[in-house]
Amino acid sequence: MADSRTPTPEVPPDSVALVEGDRQPAPADRSLSDLLSELSAETTTLVKQEVRLAKAEAREEIREAAKGVGEAAAGGAVAYTGLIALVIGLGWGLGLLFDDDGGLIWLGITLAGLAVALVGAFMLKKGRDHLKALSAPLDTTTQTLKEDKQWIKEETR
Repeated sequence: MADSRTPTPEVPPDSVALVEGDRQPAPADRSLSDLLSELSAETTTLVKQEVRLAKAEAREEIREAAKGVGEAAAGGAVAYTGLIALVIGLGWGLGLLFDDDGGLIWLGITLAGLAVALVGAFMLKKGRDHLKALSAPLDTTTQTLKEDKQWIKEETR
């Protein structure tokens, strides 16, 4: 004779869903060891979920940072090439202003290079200050860990 019972579906251990028909006993009916066991299981599940959240958040932040770095590097390379051409042209023009026969072109190029170097130093400082002002990585994970700590405190009272 075949077994007419329907199989109970497997529920992953980290799932919060209850199988239909499962009912937790009332807290007064449960022993201390059952409560501690449940707390341990829930804490383990919570830690696993936090680790998954941290990994996902870190991956997303790294992906966004890599995208920004790539775009900035490409733009910087193109801008740098154009800047070199502009500095040479500006320097040549300044050199011709100082001396019509072109003997002081080196001075014009040096002055133009110095001006560009000063602007570059200002831009570097501004970029460094911007990076320092960025929020700490894994903000969401840090916040949920604080909430979890509070939850654990409340559960162990």
